Amino acid sequence: MKGESGVDLVLLGFGFLVVCGAIVVLVRVVLRPNRRSDAMVRRPDWRTLWGPGNVSASGVRSLRRLAREYEEGTPAHRVLTELVARREWAGGPRTGPRPPEVDAGMRWDGWLEIMGRSDRLARRCVREVRTYVGSGDFPFGGWETIAPGQEQTARWASGLEPCARMAAFELIDLGAKPWGAKCFVDPRTGAPVLRYRNGTLRVADRWPRPGSAE
Repeated sequence: MKGESGVDLVLLGFGFLVVCGAIVVLVRVVLRPNRRSDAMVRRPDWRTLWGPGNVSASGVRSLRRLAREYEEGTPAHRVLTELVARREWAGGPRTGPRPPEVDAGMRWDGWLEIMGRSDRLARRCVREVRTYVGSGDFPFGGWETIAPGQEQTARWASGLEPCARMAAFELIDLGAKPWGAKCFVDPRTGAPVLRYRNGTLRVADRWPRPGSAE
């Protein structure tokens, strides 16, 4: 009998130790700092970072490269650096206020200058912003298709000037180079125009500059 009582006491003590150990582990888990929450504070808010209004990581590099080709304070430089700052703010800890926005008229001026370029970097930046941010700040948006043989547009079409493939053409051909199409520009508005082999024209709509009387 005494032997059985001793065994029972040993088992009871062992069970007590197991329960105490489980309680200690549970307390540590409950009181341990939430490292995942801390990481989420430090890491980007992916919903904001990749949502409308922010360029991609590769786009940031392109925008920075293009911004370095302009003098600081110019419209083109300011609109490019604003997009970079906005993206970095969305992907950072957000310890400070949201970057100030550039005036809408200055953004329009900046993009008008950028879209007049014919280099690949400028075209890449226009595609990036069009895809991830939108075309609301662009001087051109949307397009119209003009069928050949329309008398009311014949005189206007005769005044179009041949030009290189400017960055503005990214807005009307959606990145696909139309077979046999030639690039023109409206000298009055600066709008890009594609002329197809059959004479059909595709012209970008020019949006008025914010704050102007156009």
